[in-house]
Amino acid sequence: MTSNETATSPEPTAPRVSEAAPVPVVRAGAPRWVRALHPLARKLDSLPFSPSQLASRADDALWERRQAAGARNAEWAAIEERRTTGGSAKVLLDDHLNWGHFERQREIETELVPDPWWLPVAARAERAKLSDLTAVLVETVDRVRRGWVAADAYNLGTSLPRHVGEQLAWLADNACGWPAGSKYATFEDWTGELRRHAVVLTTGGYGDPNEADRLLDVWHDARMASDRTGEVGDEVRTDLAWKEMQDAEAAAEAAVKSSLRWVADNLGALWD
Repeated sequence: MTSNETATSPEPTAPRVSEAAPVPVVRAGAPRWVRALHPLARKLDSLPFSPSQLASRADDALWERRQAAGARNAEWAAIEERRTTGGSAKVLLDDHLNWGHFERQREIETELVPDPWWLPVAARAERAKLSDLTAVLVETVDRVRRGWVAADAYNLGTSLPRHVGEQLAWLADNACGWPAGSKYATFEDWTGELRRHAVVLTTGGYGDPNEADRLLDVWHDARMASDRTGEVGDEVRTDLAWKEMQDAEAAAEAAVKSSLRWVADNLGALWD
């Protein structure tokens, strides 16, 4: 550039006007009149003469009878005295007061006041709420009209893998072909892969639908034993069970993510 030339800056460009973000289209669920049934049913359930309220009062009366009978038992009263030391209901004080003592209180109460014949009926009546039926109705209409319910969205981390896994399993049982030119040499290879990922996704990554509950039960039993005995060995078993449960949960989550990535990588091939 010579001395007679002057540097010029580029013309300023007008700022880009961003377009409004598109609004996602959400299919309508249950109509308003169907949803209005649920709060009405809840009000009916709260009436004093509803089956659930009658059963609840009967259960409360049974609990009061057992508390009164237990108070006349020396062993029960000794545990209760330790539990209410200082004027407050304490859950875990020390080795002299743990869940084992509370379980013993319940055993004493049941021995003194056995279960009445009507207790199973009352338990069912207490759960027989009209609002539960209307909730099922709303969810059923939601599923029919839009394919999902609010609970699915609130728990998307578990509902999405489960729904995808169930559809992969269906596709494996009903497929008529497999992607040409892929790494799957035969129809059986392809459907086997579908089923493998279906198992991972429908079991939350554990491979066995009961494995998570089993690990939780092992930890719970170890915790209860530790509370009852206070022995170091039981405390160690509790810690090991907790670690095993946490490690299994992390591995299961990683397996689910891996299977979802496989689904994403093969979207174009997931058709009949």
